[in-house]
Amino acid sequence: MDPNRMRSAWKLVAIVAGLALVAACGGGGDDDGDDGTGGGGDGGSTTTAAAGPPQAGGSIVIALGSETDGLNPTKNRFAAPGLQMASAVFDPLMAYDANGDPRPYLAESMVPNEDFTLWTLTLRPGITFHDGTPLDAEAVKLNLELGATSALTAPNCASSRPSRSSTTSP
Repeated sequence: MDPNRMRSAWKLVAIVAGLALVAACGGGGDDDGDDGTGGGGDGGSTTTAAAGPPQAGGSIVIALGSETDGLNPTKNRFAAPGLQMASAVFDPLMAYDANGDPRPYLAESMVPNEDFTLWTLTLRPGITFHDGTPLDAEAVKLNLELGATSALTAPNCASSRPSRSSTTSP
């Protein structure tokens, strides 16, 4: 697939997911003056004292407009609501800024060589997964390999092999 077309497709997905998150998190605006505490009020915000450090455990219930069959991007299909949920759960190595340019997120940097065949990725220190496992080169390598071999995600992963259309005959 043409890299510019792929970039445009990812931008569209990011925009749609972002707009959906804004719509979902924006809240409703009823004009009855109720501030959500049940006692009317001036519509102002409520501040709650911190309950202490975060605690492990608990649960969260998320309602989606369509079904998602799991949270493994290499095995499960994500409808648009699933992409919303995934963007709240997964953090990217790089993310697009307001101008559509890739910027570091979990990575500190990603620098190509002169012919863009090798990229050096530097991860931010101290990043861990939910279970405490560190985000390191092995974790990134495993995720890239899983993405490149999955029937769902492999078509979107870049390959080091030349495509048939780019090969030349003698």
